Amino acid sequence: MLECRSLTEPIRRILSKEHGSVKFCKASVSKIDYANRVVHINSNDKVSFDLLVVGIGAENATFGIPGVKEHACFLKELEDAREIRQRVINCIEQASQEQNDTELERKLHMVVVGGGPTGIETAAEMRDFFRNDVQRLFPKLSDKVKVTLVEALPSVLKMFPKGLIEYTESKFLAEHIDILKNTKVKRATETHIEAEVTQPDGSIKTELVPYGVLVWAAGNAVRPVVRDLMDQPPEQASSRRGLLVDEYLRVKVQLGKSHIKKALTLHNFSIKPMQMPGKTWQERNFHHPLNILTKDLLPTLAMVVRSQIYQFSARICPLLEH
Repeated sequence: MLECRSLTEPIRRILSKEHGSVKFCKASVSKIDYANRVVHINSNDKVSFDLLVVGIGAENATFGIPGVKEHACFLKELEDAREIRQRVINCIEQASQEQNDTELERKLHMVVVGGGPTGIETAAEMRDFFRNDVQRLFPKLSDKVKVTLVEALPSVLKMFPKGLIEYTESKFLAEHIDILKNTKVKRATETHIEAEVTQPDGSIKTELVPYGVLVWAAGNAVRPVVRDLMDQPPEQASSRRGLLVDEYLRVKVQLGKSHIKKALTLHNFSIKPMQMPGKTWQERNFHHPLNILTKDLLPTLAMVVRSQIYQFSARICPLLEH
């Protein structure tokens, strides 16, 4: 597990190279007033805008499951990474002094909920950490550490090709990472999760899974600021998972009369839809932010976002220059 300083880059150091052309404001956004082109930030201050780029990400979806917010670790912010690291270290330190075999087994059991890309990568990184660092510092405990991935659906990585799913499961098997599929978490406590497991015959069995550290990577939810923005333009009324955008990554809204001139200026530029070579995600190419052929959202992976950022930047820079 990396130190946080290895994962962050001070924004002011980057902006200092722009010689004052960019202003950085550290603040929390409380509301976006689309009609008046104003962003409300903390302390009741306002920032007006002509063009607004919304890229604040999502928050964790806990689906109202009791105990998840209180006892699980998440994977959204820098503080989340610090907390996971500290909890893992604490569990290992406590386990090194533990005399009770049951408690020893629990403290060395790391459970990751969510079989998407985030959960898969987290479970794999944990296994690497235990195999390398823990084996070196706590050689007597390294063979007792256990990592389990919990997924509510019959398969992990449901949005990926079958071959990749099978490859992932085979690698997890080789690395001794357990996968509990068809397992829905119903409640979380400080020491275990309560889950309903669908059996091959369709019956439901309740099981308790003890853990030392619980990491929740089971889905994303829209942040309140974005949810409020979605309620403003009527074009967003049908949206449930986030802001609706077109193939240019522009939010779908009807421009008011005061913004017709800017809209005409926008269309004077030679802007093409976001696209890359290829047809569908199944062919491992990114057609554009929304897969038009299948109407499915592309997975929220860094490689998808990187493609969108490069293409989006190439289109917005000419607008800013004018």
